Amino acid sequence: MEAGGTTDATVSTNAVNVVAIVAVIAIVVVAMLAQALLWGDFETGVGFWLAAAAIYVVGIVAHEATHGFGYRVFGGLRADQVKFGFMWKAFMPYSHAEVPMTAAAYRKAALLPGLVTGLLPMLVGLAAGFAPLTLAAAALLGSAGGDWAVVYAIRKVPSDRLVRDHPTGVGAEVLPARAA
Repeated sequence: MEAGGTTDATVSTNAVNVVAIVAVIAIVVVAMLAQALLWGDFETGVGFWLAAAAIYVVGIVAHEATHGFGYRVFGGLRADQVKFGFMWKAFMPYSHAEVPMTAAAYRKAALLPGLVTGLLPMLVGLAAGFAPLTLAAAALLGSAGGDWAVVYAIRKVPSDRLVRDHPTGVGAEVLPARAA
């Protein structure tokens, strides 16, 4: 229990980075094996790496924007209630909801970028035989491992319970239940 009756439901930035690194490696290996099985050999010259890097950088920005979109759609937040930034200490970008929302809305907003910037583009890359997209999207899907860790941290919180995006950590603060 913390001050104000909130309960901390965060994960360490080190743990998030470890989960993300392991997830990135595993998903990239599987995705690129699938790419090779479906389409045969693919070029991995300078053009391949530049395209994959560009897609990944754009995907990182889109990932955080998608969190913000999720906060607005699922959590009912206004644009001025969502902030974006970069945690230099942990070397990770973030989006931050400044007001509480239900745990269900928070979970959806947390998982949405993995789907939108990771899984779906990876499947498009595989279907189209465009290996740079497959690689970048697989890395983005693995990078969503931190989001999975946050959802795991609040897995036992009832869906209708209010949570607040943690102001300094990775995760949420669970607000006290309202009296009936």
